[in-house]
Amino acid sequence: MPVLPNTPPVQPCGPGIPAAQCATYAPVGVQPDVKTPAVEEWNFTVEQQLDRNTSLRVAYVGSFGYHQLVSIDPNSIPAEICSNPAGCTAGGTTSSGAAVGTALQSHVPQGAQYIPVGTRPSPYVSAGFFWYSEGNTSYNALQIDLNHRLAKGFQIRANYTFSKNLDENSALTIAQAANAPQMIMNRNDLKRDWGPSALNVTHQASFSAHYDLPFGKGQRWMGNAGTNMNKFIGGWQLNEITTLLSGFPIYTADRVESIR
Repeated sequence: MPVLPNTPPVQPCGPGIPAAQCATYAPVGVQPDVKTPAVEEWNFTVEQQLDRNTSLRVAYVGSFGYHQLVSIDPNSIPAEICSNPAGCTAGGTTSSGAAVGTALQSHVPQGAQYIPVGTRPSPYVSAGFFWYSEGNTSYNALQIDLNHRLAKGFQIRANYTFSKNLDENSALTIAQAANAPQMIMNRNDLKRDWGPSALNVTHQASFSAHYDLPFGKGQRWMGNAGTNMNKFIGGWQLNEITTLLSGFPIYTADRVESIR
């Protein structure tokens, strides 16, 4: 509903108020006693010189974050465990808050956790979008770096990282663009969303090389070149950078609907 200047907002819906005379609002906010997000970091590194110009570095890097912000809808239907031997009907609500139709319903077996068909705890407001400081993050990585310093005009560097990045809610405001669910699936069980971050890259390797071509004055080839010739053939370099990485996790509707 558009907001018009100098016009009082439409009253929120409630008991006894005709639907045509009220508006169903979608509440948005932040946890009133939100805690400051914090991250603990640690690392352990061993470096060995292999020869005069070559060194190898191996490191373990880790971190753990707590009080991280997660997006939660406090007006969502709580998940339940199906106790009916014949199974239960799952579905939740539509975006407007009404129970979904039969086309969107599904059947779950006894013992499965699911969201029943129904209406929101407060039928007079729509889905809520609130930030709570209840999330955690975890990062652990093995890093290997091989460096051959410049010798005879040649230099190379190669590194590899094997890592795992875990969290519950990777992107709070750009979830769809960042390949992540926007909201926590079950507000009463945040561990349900604990898994690989949308930013998780398990394998990442890079290789770079630099070579000064041996042409021109004082070099191996055409070392006696004159000034004008040296301007043309001297000072040339070859540089190369290659980066390889594994793909990001792909979150499909299965992750969102697995709670049903």
